[in-house]
Amino acid sequence: MRTVNDPNASGSAIAAIIGQDPTLAGNLLRIANSAFYRVQSTPVESVDRAVAMVGTDGIRRIIAAALVQPVMSDGSGVLKSTTPVTVGRGAYRLAVADLNGDGRSDVVTSNSESNSVSVLLGR
Repeated sequence: MRTVNDPNASGSAIAAIIGQDPTLAGNLLRIANSAFYRVQSTPVESVDRAVAMVGTDGIRRIIAAALVQPVMSDGSGVLKSTTPVTVGRGAYRLAVADLNGDGRSDVVTSNSESNSVSVLLGR
């Protein structure tokens, strides 16, 4: 996440990091090939090209979803049925850690528009 938030980081540097995680790379390629992003009939097959198409804001969203998934999982890899949660306006950065020592992942967001921090404790 640090590299994605670095304004001086190149797309190639971001792609190299994403390429180290097959699941993240696969999600990125799936999204880059979706009707929303894909503008040509040729499929997007490189992580470099997918990073360029999706952009840093899109990459942040993909990484955030990948980080939140373990918090919302039932332990078998299946997402639990959940109630939507609310965080402050302009959630910009996200961190996952066991904040209260219960062995479950918790999520913290920094919210730029509401100048606040949101804490979502894992259940």
